[in-house]
Amino acid sequence: SSRVLWTLAVTQFTKDHGSLTGLCVAAYYDENGKEVANPDATCGLYISNRAGEVAKAVIPSNRLAFQIGESSQIHTGGLVLATPHCVQAPVGPETKGVTRVTLACFMEPNCDEPMSPPEGCNPEKVGIAQWKAGQDFLQFCEATYAMYYSDKSY
Repeated sequence: SSRVLWTLAVTQFTKDHGSLTGLCVAAYYDENGKEVANPDATCGLYISNRAGEVAKAVIPSNRLAFQIGESSQIHTGGLVLATPHCVQAPVGPETKGVTRVTLACFMEPNCDEPMSPPEGCNPEKVGIAQWKAGQDFLQFCEATYAMYYSDKSY
């Protein structure tokens, strides 16, 4: 599935729960819908590596970026780790009325796909709190949404 994502505020660090997310370069629009230059050099996508170091992910205009999701982490038994990330919205007086927009393509298993690590893998190595052995992808999604959205408004 693909979605256009508008960044209206600073988001917390999270991980996508699908397998892989493809990201286009962000665009910025004023309140009249006119594309404008990025008014805040600090806004954008930030990622964290395995050591917990945070870096701004700069995507060139003619490229795509990809980040790993939790489904890949489960299916590899924790060998491949999901990418912690957050998005910083434009802030400051010069950004009034400006929003950040990007297109994300979420690649994920079918709803009935078993969410199982490789045979012989220690399930404790998976490292995903909401994952339970025996879940299919739909059940994993429901557990993920429940973890992030306690009001069940998903």
